[in-house]
Amino acid sequence: MDNEKAILLKELHGDLVRKYRKHAAVVETIWQSSSPNERGECFKAGAADGAFCEGLNGSPGDHAMIEESVRTRGLKHTNSFKNCYTMFQGNMYATSYQLMAKEALAVFEPAIRARVCVPQSVGEFIMQRQILTFQILNLLIDDVLDQGSQSRDRKAPPKKKTTDDGAASALSKLSIQAPRKKRTLSDLVASARDHTDTIEEYLVLLSTEPVVLAHAVNVWFFSRPELVPDEKGRRLPVHTDIYISAAVFEAIHSSIQGAAIWKYIASVLELLEKSAEDKACRAILLQEISNICHLEFSRAQTLFKRHVQSATGCKWFKRTSNTYESTGNPRVSVKGNPGDLTISDPQLHYMLRLCQPKLTVSTATPWIKKLAELYNPILRSGKS
Repeated sequence: MDNEKAILLKELHGDLVRKYRKHAAVVETIWQSSSPNERGECFKAGAADGAFCEGLNGSPGDHAMIEESVRTRGLKHTNSFKNCYTMFQGNMYATSYQLMAKEALAVFEPAIRARVCVPQSVGEFIMQRQILTFQILNLLIDDVLDQGSQSRDRKAPPKKKTTDDGAASALSKLSIQAPRKKRTLSDLVASARDHTDTIEEYLVLLSTEPVVLAHAVNVWFFSRPELVPDEKGRRLPVHTDIYISAAVFEAIHSSIQGAAIWKYIASVLELLEKSAEDKACRAILLQEISNICHLEFSRAQTLFKRHVQSATGCKWFKRTSNTYESTGNPRVSVKGNPGDLTISDPQLHYMLRLCQPKLTVSTATPWIKKLAELYNPILRSGKS
């Protein structure tokens, strides 16, 4: 049977046990220093043991709470789960079974009488309640540790020069037609250098400022392609530590990759500037610039799509189960017709267009400019 919830529950419980064993004393100290002592005791009790049969200080456990809701509030699962039972004991905890034969049912009879094996229609609610509880407790520990961190510099980092003016200028010049004032090669070299410096400054912050790193990891953690529902509406869980290492790696790797690519672009442009008289060399360099810019364009679109599909446009994407892209990530694609949003939500319409496969610089430029025109009156007034 499908026991994805059981796996998730065990992962969350494992995360909680690990954090409790490692940080219990620190968390309790922090908690007590900012709140009444009773909160520390409640937190400790919740993290140390499960709450299936009995809650804190003899209060009803998850089983009793769900049974009460079924009995008095009409709680009922949409699936009857005929002949299916969920075990809440030992290594079989939260695992569901379909018992068709009388002999199989007889094996589970003692557990059913002991009320540690319940109909799956009830067990599903118990698991969902415990999953939510474990998620909250895991987040609570993280928040308490974050609040009490002594190693984190909470002062705002020195303000770096921004490139907002440069970005606005670049957007204003986006067009598939030739600009009125032709940009020189020196302009391109200077622009590439400036962009390289900006990315490298961010990379320094990422490696020296815990707040910046934590934010970047959170962005990657919560934008995983696995969180996009598949054709059956299924998505992988969010609050499990099993995915954190990958998020840390991706956050750092993406920044290093961006810095390396733009440093290379700037270097090749500089070589091109110095090789004005060497036609053979220029041909090779121009082809190399074309190749690396195509690579960066593809990388930028992948990052853009990742964030759109996990936020603003989450309802317009679907994940194909058991299908992966060349990068190893689950395949996610736009569903429906973005043109349906032309009037109701033009911003999302343009963003979805930029997430389409086979996008090129020529086809992307008009959509980027339309996005800019939504919020920049100067661009709108200058629209031909």
